[in-house]
Amino acid sequence: MKKDDKRATSRPERVPLHKQRALTANAKAGYEQRWVNDLPGRIDRFLKAGWTVVNGESEVTHDGLAQVESQMGSGMRRVVNQGIAAPSRHAVLMQIPTEYYEADKAEQQKLINEKEDGFDQHGIHRKSGMYGGIKREDNTKSS
Repeated sequence: MKKDDKRATSRPERVPLHKQRALTANAKAGYEQRWVNDLPGRIDRFLKAGWTVVNGESEVTHDGLAQVESQMGSGMRRVVNQGIAAPSRHAVLMQIPTEYYEADKAEQQKLINEKEDGFDQHGIHRKSGMYGGIKREDNTKSS
């Protein structure tokens, strides 16, 4: 065995920066999770919508950073913005049951479909798989 081979096997596996995802977590089965920026009123809006804050004791992030002492027994938080010109901003890990999440997404899609139907009043473009179009009042062709 070469000297370089021994050194390569004794060190931890290297994970390039572009493959590290700092804002990930292992979601419990039956739940959807997301990181929510802790801006004034934003967390309250999510709580009113049925989301709950994920407790730091029960969850571990993929990168292992959630198990720090400051997060044990409290909501999981991460710094998402910090710099000289901007104040630090945190995000809070929140979750909602998958059935509520899917119902919310279906409602959003219903509103999108209604708007799109308004653009295509006769349903011609939707049936043909096309969207949009222009009709000139003088019925002349555009070149």
